[in-house]
Amino acid sequence: GMINPNPPNLGTYWDSLDLVNTIKDYRDLPVIVTNDANAAAIGEMYFGAAKRIRDFVVITLGTGLGSGIVVNGNVLYGHDGSAGELGHIVIENNGRMCECGKSGCLEMYVSSKGLDLTVKEFKARYPDDTFLYNLPDKKVDGKEMDDAFDRGEERAREIYNYIGGILGIGLAQAATILSPEAFIFYGGISNAGDRLLKPALASMNENLLSQQKGKITLKLSGVPDGEAGILGATSLIWDNVRD
Repeated sequence: GMINPNPPNLGTYWDSLDLVNTIKDYRDLPVIVTNDANAAAIGEMYFGAAKRIRDFVVITLGTGLGSGIVVNGNVLYGHDGSAGELGHIVIENNGRMCECGKSGCLEMYVSSKGLDLTVKEFKARYPDDTFLYNLPDKKVDGKEMDDAFDRGEERAREIYNYIGGILGIGLAQAATILSPEAFIFYGGISNAGDRLLKPALASMNENLLSQQKGKITLKLSGVPDGEAGILGATSLIWDNVRD
């Protein structure tokens, strides 16, 4: 009934909520629970960028960083459903404090909240920079960052290079264990495209095992308008009914 009995970012209220049976009390219909990243992985496998790939990882970049892992064509859930929390691998010892209780988690650097924290740090580092001064302290607009990058704004480029570099280190750690053919990116921050993924790819290859270098690709979602998660969730029900 629970996809994850201890979700790291949702507080204690959800720890023991049996959502499946709660819904079944009201509707006599098939109910399956999964998280957004696993649903997106299924959506990409059936309809998007992973249609011909058996081993891949979907990375969701939004408020946080989630991941759905597919091994030999099957979603990897782990023994308790909590596999795929790549956002909570530690990238920097004694780094930024995460809501999960650890410090230095990848999510605190590569996500919209990570972007906010990076901008805050850059403002302190460059107090006289006009571009940084005009950015809000919270909920930095990714489109504004993209536009600034494209017109050659030095700090915007520096910020994306910094975030992409950290992302690449995280991808290399995941690849060392999983050896995927591709990482596929989904969610708001991924709209940065190559502005983020180019430095991420360079950083990943720099930190990969020698036999993996140049063999793992970074792709954007192949499903338009962020619908991979919706299509994946729908496919779960369809597969259940069909079986």
